[in-house]
Amino acid sequence: MTIILGMAVASIAAAGFMLSPTPANAPTEVSSGGHADSVLIGMESANHRTAFVSRDYGWPSGKPVKILKTFHVGAHPWDPGHRGVDLDMAEGGAVYAANDGDVIYAGLLVDRQVVSIQHPDGIRTTYEPIIPLVIQGQHVTRGTIIGTVDGTHCAPRSCLHWGAKKGKKNYINPLSLLEGQIVLLE
Repeated sequence: MTIILGMAVASIAAAGFMLSPTPANAPTEVSSGGHADSVLIGMESANHRTAFVSRDYGWPSGKPVKILKTFHVGAHPWDPGHRGVDLDMAEGGAVYAANDGDVIYAGLLVDRQVVSIQHPDGIRTTYEPIIPLVIQGQHVTRGTIIGTVDGTHCAPRSCLHWGAKKGKKNYINPLSLLEGQIVLLE
């Protein structure tokens, strides 16, 4: 299964989602009245079926890459799930800040190196496992190299786990931050 991001946000609306009008730089909340269908896989958040679409975010890989594992959460914060996406990236590959923000954590977390960035729109993105090239408190801009892929996740392959959340408990699909729609190709 491969997921590719297209460039037409309007297709999300055509699939039963509604876009609220906002300035070009502000996140746009996209909500479904019911259940997300398979074309928009993983667009739900931990608390509601919502995606945040912004024109300011970019791929942490610097370009679109294959998604090895998709985002999914349970109905409750304590339910099992995968609160991010695993991006197919080579060990030692550069990892880029997805948007402007402040590094709120860069270092060892349990058994892996992690970088977390707080963005002005209230979204926090997390990148792991990564060998950090930034320090806590550092301001970064979109496209800044924040580290390199450690290569200890997704064995026998190498990947980057990219997570995102808005607020303390609302995990969101980081792919929903990228401009365009998610299209499932089989």
